[in-house]
Amino acid sequence: MYHTPPKNSSTPEYHQQQGYYEDKRADSPYYQEESDARGSGWPNNNNNNNNNPDVPFEDEKSIPKKKKKTCFNFICCPCCCCCPMWIRWICCFLFIIIIILAVIIGVLAATFKVPTIEMNGVTNDPSGLPRFQRQGNQFNENLAFTVNLGLRFGIDNPNIETLTLASVAATAFYPTAPTTAIADGLIEDVYINRFGFTNFTFPIHLHYNNTADPNYVMLQDIHQKCSNGQDLTVNAHINPVVSLIGVHITIPTIQHTISFACPIPAGELPQAAASF
Repeated sequence: MYHTPPKNSSTPEYHQQQGYYEDKRADSPYYQEESDARGSGWPNNNNNNNNNPDVPFEDEKSIPKKKKKTCFNFICCPCCCCCPMWIRWICCFLFIIIIILAVIIGVLAATFKVPTIEMNGVTNDPSGLPRFQRQGNQFNENLAFTVNLGLRFGIDNPNIETLTLASVAATAFYPTAPTTAIADGLIEDVYINRFGFTNFTFPIHLHYNNTADPNYVMLQDIHQKCSNGQDLTVNAHINPVVSLIGVHITIPTIQHTISFACPIPAGELPQAAASF
């Protein structure tokens, strides 16, 4: 014999013939309000998935699951935090490389010592030009000539890194005209050994023109010294620029007095004297 349970709003109705209870509370408006207030409730009979215990409720599906963060998420946190992880890693890698290069350049610049440059005399022009070149057939036709010389330099580099002389420029002044440049020279890309001594020959060209010497003061002094067998002297200003890892470092101007034997042939001196 079956017992019919009392009917009320909170007890499911039992069907004797089918042998199961039917829960009608889910269709009740009161139950729906109470279920929404609790945030969960009885399973929805109209949803067949709720008959399967392995399928979660719809409320559980709507809750997003947070992905667990690993320690790698915090390593590159300041680097492009709005980008994907692979972009953040690339940015961090480039940032670290820049920092390392900056530290290396800073250390090299802080420990850099200015190389010692010495002049070891005068020789012939390294490109083979003659020491004396006259611009005209005779001095009385054109008072212009060029003296081509080579200055022998030695550089002592005490640094751990190899250096390159990006450029060496020079100007020279004759003692009787200390403000008029009469000579020039330029050489580029000279390789300097580290912890060693490097020699090279610097070309310099002295130009005389009577337009820069209207009173022939310079020419008279040159004629007098050459006639007496004395050396000629010029005051040279040398400006070297050193290249270190692509960074150009200007070395203070080197002032040096250059002395050399008179390059004017003896047969040319009387013609030079006749000009003044």
